[in-house]
Amino acid sequence: MQQAKISPTQLSLLIVGFISGSAFVLAPAEIISKKDTWLCVITGLVIASMFAWAQTALANRFSGKTLGQINEQVYGKILGKLINLLYVWYFVQLFALNIWYFSEFYKNLLLRETPQILIGIIFVILCGWVIWKGVEVLGRCGELIVPLIFLVLIISIFMQIPNFKIDNFFPVLQISFTEFIRSSNMVTAIHFGEIICFMTLIPLLNNQQKVRPAVFYGLLGGGLDHFFEFILYSWGIRKYYGN
Repeated sequence: MQQAKISPTQLSLLIVGFISGSAFVLAPAEIISKKDTWLCVITGLVIASMFAWAQTALANRFSGKTLGQINEQVYGKILGKLINLLYVWYFVQLFALNIWYFSEFYKNLLLRETPQILIGIIFVILCGWVIWKGVEVLGRCGELIVPLIFLVLIISIFMQIPNFKIDNFFPVLQISFTEFIRSSNMVTAIHFGEIICFMTLIPLLNNQQKVRPAVFYGLLGGGLDHFFEFILYSWGIRKYYGN
């Protein structure tokens, strides 16, 4: 896998797709912040941009090195390996949670008669196949799938234009400061903060000079996806299910 390379565009699209995939778990944040969720999305994007700046600064300073190599060089071999173990635990936990989220989503909405564990196994096999084929295949999949995501989103928004009501966004900031912080933290951690995973792919970029633009374009694209999906929710679903 170390010999494979991806372009900055492919990295950006992978980040967009990764963030977009978590859009369906935006509901918990929306329950807390209600009409102000769009503000929480913007706040989360700004906070995540600060973390992305730090991550890309490390990637530029230790160009071509993996996250594990950076940890060992900065903290020493022993402490660095312990930190790497924490990252491995985090990535495994994140992988398990995402498999559970997606399998439950498909089980409840699309494949009601199919056992959830079977759906999860299929996802695991699919992920294993992608890893076996290499990161270049993953990059090409991003080039194919992510534009389709935005195409569907744009079409959906245009179809909901007749339902548009500016009142769905007002009044602004009717939630408490604590609720705003809780929702913003949820959006930051779940939807944007997980791009730390892409520190493992940055060394595979074929143009290390474009690490920061690639990451920030991906982060911005994912943020726009979340923002417009919430607008779509405000225009359409609330008309039928209320506030």
